[in-house]
Amino acid sequence: MSDKNRNASASAFGWQFQINMAIYLMIKYFGKFKEMKIEGEKEDIEISLNNNRKIYAQAKSKQNVSDGDTTSYSTKLKEALESLSDVKDNDSESLIYISNLEPNPLNSGTNEFELVSFLRYDELSEASKEKIDAQLKKLKNNIDKDKLIIAKVPFFSEDKDTRQKFIIAKLDDFLTFISSDLLQYKNRFLEMLESEAYHNSTQNNMKLKIKREDVLWRLLILKLGDSNSLKYDEDMKIEEEDFFEALDKYDKIINYKEADFKTYNKISNLIEKVKNNEQNIKSNAFITQYENEIYDIVFENNKNDNMETIEKACSKIIAKRIFIRKGNIMQMFERANQYEN
Repeated sequence: MSDKNRNASASAFGWQFQINMAIYLMIKYFGKFKEMKIEGEKEDIEISLNNNRKIYAQAKSKQNVSDGDTTSYSTKLKEALESLSDVKDNDSESLIYISNLEPNPLNSGTNEFELVSFLRYDELSEASKEKIDAQLKKLKNNIDKDKLIIAKVPFFSEDKDTRQKFIIAKLDDFLTFISSDLLQYKNRFLEMLESEAYHNSTQNNMKLKIKREDVLWRLLILKLGDSNSLKYDEDMKIEEEDFFEALDKYDKIINYKEADFKTYNKISNLIEKVKNNEQNIKSNAFITQYENEIYDIVFENNKNDNMETIEKACSKIIAKRIFIRKGNIMQMFERANQYEN
């Protein structure tokens, strides 16, 4: 492989690692997560929390960690600490150096780093602290070591499933905690997040922002299920032919985010308003009586007069599924708000 191709491969691997670590950190701290930026103003990864504080992280990786060559470890540590030391904000909660470097990202000759490790400075061995202190002495800026965390998450192999197995394990734990029926979708959930990251990074020169609502919307997609599980019901007041044609539109709106979390909130608020006045109203009665309101919520300014019948059918399908699963959805969101591991 030429030097040019090798550098391009390493660069692509580094970006993959950065995205995957951003997803890992976002999920790890999701209970207080608000917004994430990759290639943020100050760090590789910048996570805003709901307490108005931030986690700043530097992600450094090596494509071939099994070759036994640790000569780059000191340089990577130096670069990470140099960037983290530039953070002057009082709003920082944690400063994280996260890598896939094996077996010890500090190359301090100790065995305190397990498969996945998040160790605060004061939890490190003396040999590891010395490695950090030696690099900090060379920097013009100081760093708050009480906020410093050294993290290792394995990420290697040509096989994607092997490379991402610890990220998938984190999603496994997250989805099991918030709603066990989502566990079957863990790989799809990761693909959704990755797709958003790679699409946005292409559009915005390798910069990405993901908000809490973006993640909740994807959880909602999984909770509502895909169109293959939808059954025709004549009490929905939809012609059978229109129903199945609407399923194609449903997939586009639900799976490709032409709608967003605001759509769910507006439909949910309408359900609450109606139930306050008609406590015993059933799902089919709701979607038929409030067909026009639901249609306005789902399609807003994107209505197609030539597709009105199909779009109305689609909006009724979405609203019915939210109506019948609303309790489970709210429970899922509440559990997500509690997660931190």
